[in-house]
Amino acid sequence: MKKAVRPYIDEYLRAALDRDQERAEVVIARMIAEGSDLATVFEVLAAAQHRVGDLWEKGVASVPDEHFVTETTLSCVSFASERLAKFRRTTRGLAILFTVEGEYHVVALKMLSELLRDQGWATEFLGSNPSSKYVLERARAKGKVDLICVSATMPSSLPNLVETLRKIKAEPFFANTRIVVGGPVFRSKRASLLLRGGAGGGALADSVSEGQTPALKFTASLGRNEPSYPADRGQGHRLTERQLHRQSE
Repeated sequence: MKKAVRPYIDEYLRAALDRDQERAEVVIARMIAEGSDLATVFEVLAAAQHRVGDLWEKGVASVPDEHFVTETTLSCVSFASERLAKFRRTTRGLAILFTVEGEYHVVALKMLSELLRDQGWATEFLGSNPSSKYVLERARAKGKVDLICVSATMPSSLPNLVETLRKIKAEPFFANTRIVVGGPVFRSKRASLLLRGGAGGGALADSVSEGQTPALKFTASLGRNEPSYPADRGQGHRLTERQLHRQSE
């Protein structure tokens, strides 16, 4: 992590833990005014979420504290995206993003949605915990889907993830749709192999990685009517996601 962003992380997290959303947004506004791009702003927000997750595990931060920080971060993601939006010309097609059914950790996925928009994707953000039936209905209603991004955090989500991806793969409608899957659960090579087809089956995803950087590198290479590209190897810097946003108890 760049030393230059650490003071912003500290200041932002103090404001968020003080339940002062306005002060937290001022930190982000100052970053933007001083020339930070969207990826750098998101790096700060992700690191703050990471830290509050650690504080929760140590019993220093409460569940309400963590929830307030998460809501503040989601607000700041939207704020920064609006302030730093480029002239977004849709050149790569439509991407649909959602967490696997049973997952509620959406901050990293929301950041990815905004970064994909900067790459030229039109995005449909379905949020957390949609049923596979709803996802398929929304996709068909769009007429053509070029990219699907699914996130998973917990190992317990893997059965639902595999079932959802198999349903997508079985639909002729998605024959030319590329699938990107990511999240902390893919720190495990076993989980990654499950989707890559390493256990003897066909691959369920084109890109599988723990973090956003490999996913963004993969999606940057895609576009309408372009040839297939090999799946990434899941390497690279983790911009965000480390069981940051836990489901309400």
